[in-house]
Amino acid sequence: MSDVIIDWKPQTNIEKGTEFERYVEKMFPETDYEFLFKSDTVGTKVPDFYIRDKHTKYKFWVEAKWRSKPTEDDKINIFEDKKDRLNVLLVFQGLVMPERVFMVLGIGGDPSSPNDVYCIPIPRLEYPSPYLSTLEEFKRGKDCEFTFQPYSKNLTWATIKK
Repeated sequence: MSDVIIDWKPQTNIEKGTEFERYVEKMFPETDYEFLFKSDTVGTKVPDFYIRDKHTKYKFWVEAKWRSKPTEDDKINIFEDKKDRLNVLLVFQGLVMPERVFMVLGIGGDPSSPNDVYCIPIPRLEYPSPYLSTLEEFKRGKDCEFTFQPYSKNLTWATIKK
């Protein structure tokens, strides 16, 4: 019997982020949305995606974040205590109005299949590390596609039938 060597390395945070971004992209079907911009670098000042609804022509931005688990006191370190990043997104939304900025947040599981998914309008995100209980109203199905509602300027979702 020969020894089997497995060349396994844990994913870096950048790799996990990229994997979650691919997951989020699938939530916006090509038949309905066009990606006008996809961030390909870490630390950009703009959100990860700039998306156009093909039906309404409305454009909006999406920031994708995945976290493995809440902290011991049940907070989610979305910006890992980087209040300046939240401020940049809030200012960014103010500069590109009327376009909205949304945070799609995955928690738990794997970046390619999180246990829970949240879609939060950036102005409703008040802290860089909110309590998980304060995000409940933004919880979405993990296997869903987003639909942009032009009148309310919000993203709703429908579960994908498998």
